[in-house]
Amino acid sequence: MINVLGIDKRSADAVRLLKYRQLKSNDFASLASSIIEARVSGQDEATIHDVNSSLDSIAEGYNNKCLSSDTILKMYHPDASQLYDVTLSLKLVCERLPNLNASVDTVELTLFKPFRPMLACSVLPDIVPEVMKGAEFYVETKFDGERVQMHRDVDTYKYFSRNGGEFSSTYGETPLQGSLTQYLQNAFSASVKNCILDGEMIGWNRIDKCFATKGDHVDVKCLRSGDTINPCYVIFDLLYLNDTQLTSLPLHERLNRLRKVVREVEDYLVIAEQKTEVINALTDAVGRREEGIIVKNPQSLYRSDCPCRLSNCGYFLM
Repeated sequence: MINVLGIDKRSADAVRLLKYRQLKSNDFASLASSIIEARVSGQDEATIHDVNSSLDSIAEGYNNKCLSSDTILKMYHPDASQLYDVTLSLKLVCERLPNLNASVDTVELTLFKPFRPMLACSVLPDIVPEVMKGAEFYVETKFDGERVQMHRDVDTYKYFSRNGGEFSSTYGETPLQGSLTQYLQNAFSASVKNCILDGEMIGWNRIDKCFATKGDHVDVKCLRSGDTINPCYVIFDLLYLNDTQLTSLPLHERLNRLRKVVREVEDYLVIAEQKTEVINALTDAVGRREEGIIVKNPQSLYRSDCPCRLSNCGYFLM
């Protein structure tokens, strides 16, 4: 305090501060207050209204002038944001875009490298027919779990969250480990050498035969083999198969390939069901207290770098 206020260490005030315990009052707070008050040059004329106005200005400036990660990446390179959305790796962004002359024509998925999943646009039910323009579309349940991508290469498994967090040690890196992988040895066709799946990890109650929700306070990452509730992986897309990326194929073709190479495993692995009646599906979802439904264009390509806009989005959340 002596240094902050610039008090001469030989002055009477400095001595009083240093030896306040020897004073009769022994009250440092009162002593400090009197010394500070004597050094205040004038009275503050700010009102409560002035303070609130200043706080409002700060809040408005924060909302309007903050820099998003997308803004910063585009300042580094025009293609940086697109590449980061797919790779979730600043290291790869810097390596593949070392200068402004470099470019990214296509972004490839890589086994055991997480990427940002394709997201759905939130819309009202009456908007979907207008956007789909009378074309056929699929309807899936919006599951109340955690978005997870599974990477498999022979007997090695990796699991990543939507933000790139890895949970392979939890679910199992080999068919002999984890709360999930050890039950999947018969799930894949013998023709599958490697693959990348996109889906949702949800808690499944084997006794009640129903999915747990986040309202049940179940953390699917903490479930262990033998628990009443176990992790169940609900697959809704196949993005990579036998060293071939499938994201440029339409959704209906990816789903056809998925059903040919992956089999469901009771209690542990499910392929998401597609319906075609939006209103009935939405009514059923509300009745079952589910989060909602996802409407998907069967012709849509998988684009993890795609901004969530009605004009180019193939997935819609209701």
